[in-house]
Amino acid sequence: FGLHGCMLSLLMAKERDYRSAALMDTVWTWSKLEIGICFIYVIYGYLWGFQELWDLTKQFPTVDSLQGLREGTWFNRPVDAYDVQWKEFMKNLPFVSVVAVLHVVVSNAARALCGPTGFTMVELVMGVAFVGFLHGSSILIMATLCGLGFAISRLAWLLRKVPALQGLPIVPGLTWAFALAIIFTRPYHGDVTLGAVHKSLAWLDSHQGLLRWSVYFNMVVLRMISFNMDTHWAVAAAARDPRDLPAESSRPMSEERRRIETPRPLSRYSLFHYFAYLFYAPLYVTGPTISFNSWQAQLEVRQLTVSPMAVAVYGLRWVLCLCFMQFFLHFNYVNAIAANARNNMKILESLTAPQVVFMSMALILFLWLKFLLIWRFARLWALLAGVDAPENMTRCIYNNFSTQEFWRSWHRSFNQWLIRYIFIPLGGSKRRLLNILLIFNFVAVWHELDWRLLQWAWCIIIILAPELILSWAFSGPRNVHLRSQWYYRHLAAFAGECNIFLLIFANLVGFVFGVDGSMVVISSFIKHVAMWQIVIIVGGFWCGTNLMMWLRWGRPKAEAVNY
Repeated sequence: FGLHGCMLSLLMAKERDYRSAALMDTVWTWSKLEIGICFIYVIYGYLWGFQELWDLTKQFPTVDSLQGLREGTWFNRPVDAYDVQWKEFMKNLPFVSVVAVLHVVVSNAARALCGPTGFTMVELVMGVAFVGFLHGSSILIMATLCGLGFAISRLAWLLRKVPALQGLPIVPGLTWAFALAIIFTRPYHGDVTLGAVHKSLAWLDSHQGLLRWSVYFNMVVLRMISFNMDTHWAVAAAARDPRDLPAESSRPMSEERRRIETPRPLSRYSLFHYFAYLFYAPLYVTGPTISFNSWQAQLEVRQLTVSPMAVAVYGLRWVLCLCFMQFFLHFNYVNAIAANARNNMKILESLTAPQVVFMSMALILFLWLKFLLIWRFARLWALLAGVDAPENMTRCIYNNFSTQEFWRSWHRSFNQWLIRYIFIPLGGSKRRLLNILLIFNFVAVWHELDWRLLQWAWCIIIILAPELILSWAFSGPRNVHLRSQWYYRHLAAFAGECNIFLLIFANLVGFVFGVDGSMVVISSFIKHVAMWQIVIIVGGFWCGTNLMMWLRWGRPKAEAVNY
């Protein structure tokens, strides 16, 4: 980890320079021959990886040969159906698509025919109906908890009448205490019944709906925190003397950021708007996470940042990604193999070194593609209804070599939420390392109270800490000479390569094997690897990192886009 941190500091110094015009004194150049060789090497690596995984998959030709396979619909082949979340998404996709079409039609009609209040009422009715259908009578339990959260937000109005208490973070403190209490008691939510409240309500417990409310209430908690924090800041801003307000920044502000940071009229922070926001149908189940300010602004004025043509292209790309996922699962059984290996480590021990590397990469690709399809379906639904939620996956999983940049492009809406409601209120960059420690631990427990996810959070912190400390130490004018050396870019590519390996390991710990299983993977790799294989694998990742860097910094700024 120490070597990783030192190497990564070289890379991140360039990252910092790229964002500062004053420090753009170093120009990295790539020859066409070098880029061509890197492309050929990486393409060879992908073909080699597919061959290794295909040889592994061929060992399980029938649905009975491996737990988690079922009859497929493409090419008369079994399909990997082990992942429960993906299986449920695909099973419910036809029904949810019909619901989405009906919602979009009614929502657009209401937007055209009703004023903002009437339109919000329509969204509230559709949201309550949707959530009630999903969770049945449990919506009453959810509404009770949400009502307690709203009661906390009302304190903002009471406190502004008491001069001695103005400015104190009472509402944020109580909001976070209540939210954390909900998160830490989540294992017991399934035991809550209406019959326990009063015997006359016991008959309602037989109408539980399709989905367990406790599994999806975490997303509601994020929206509840957003509403309360935005309310607190809006009330505080309204009570302030206009002369005391900070001057507007001269930095250009995107429309998305403007919607997030601009308070709405105080009348919008009402119980009516609160429940319409919490139960907003397109984003209710999966997100993306959107702040109350941004959501309310787009209910009043339809989003114009994404054109109809761009929405159509976005939908087409989603369909193509879905086709690729189906192809992937019919010819690559890494999920089922990994799941069976958790109960039988001998499967992992029997893998060859290249199979270990490529299976790890394929598992991470599946996770990325699964969440991309789920989140983009919800965002497409919201876009068709006139609401532009943040894009969660802004860069291909295989186009990441920096931990900081990885977390800005993976679940981006959650990243924005964490920055606005945790990082900045706790002091921002002044306490960067402490805030990151708190944030990743919160992310772990928010997902699930699972020891494996806490281990994942600590792995990420260990990987990220050297990057933050040493990138700050090595950047700046004092290291201009170092950054101008011919070997600097190659060392930076090696640093990025080390980072990729560590990110793969951390995500295997958190979402696949845990620490023990991931150590078995590493042991199996070391046991079976040959020196020539190490050279080819390291060279392939080095070439891949060079291509990523070229995509960012080696072309004219107008062409440097994300993929």
